[in-house]
Amino acid sequence: MGYNSTFVGEFIPNKKIPEHLVSRINEACLDVRVSTKDEDLCDEGHVVPAACEMHGYAFVEDLVKVQRFLVKHGITLFGEVERKGESGDDFEKIEARKSGIYRRAGRVIYGKREERGREVVTHYSVRVFRVTKTAKGEKCRFAGWASQVRFGKNTGSTVCPPQTVLGKPIMDKPPTMALAFSKKDADALAKQLSASRPSGKTKYEVISWEDKL
Repeated sequence: MGYNSTFVGEFIPNKKIPEHLVSRINEACLDVRVSTKDEDLCDEGHVVPAACEMHGYAFVEDLVKVQRFLVKHGITLFGEVERKGESGDDFEKIEARKSGIYRRAGRVIYGKREERGREVVTHYSVRVFRVTKTAKGEKCRFAGWASQVRFGKNTGSTVCPPQTVLGKPIMDKPPTMALAFSKKDADALAKQLSASRPSGKTKYEVISWEDKL
């Protein structure tokens, strides 16, 4: 058991670490190690966390040991590792710069206050009408709601049939299975569909509704 942290990153030596030094470090049972060949997540010869997820209580202490040990042989590390603990507010960055090891505690910073109101509960959809020519002009019949989802065997259709109540179609709000869009996406979809069917036999209209308690 215990408290786990996730470690991501690596420290790159300014020159290759000799094999006898690699063995000395990797046999010392530290929270850091030197990566070996055939590793997917890092290049061979880099100083990395002993595991991606571990307690890592002595990570900084062990890194300092390794840095001081390598400096004696003219090797310095450069790079950084981010540690994230199980608690959401527990995160930090450990950096190696020249011959020094630095620790920077993370902190949460909230951005500018932005008011949220009606716009977040307002949704948009595209109504589809079939147009037929009559002696008195055009007649529009409500066909449903434009959708990017295919229904049933009619894989060529982009129209979601309307919900009906007592045999009458609901025209002011689409059924749950139909997609709701942002204003921008609804306008773009209506424009795209109109351009793809220029015959005038189908019309598209963007409408909005507000979700309320």
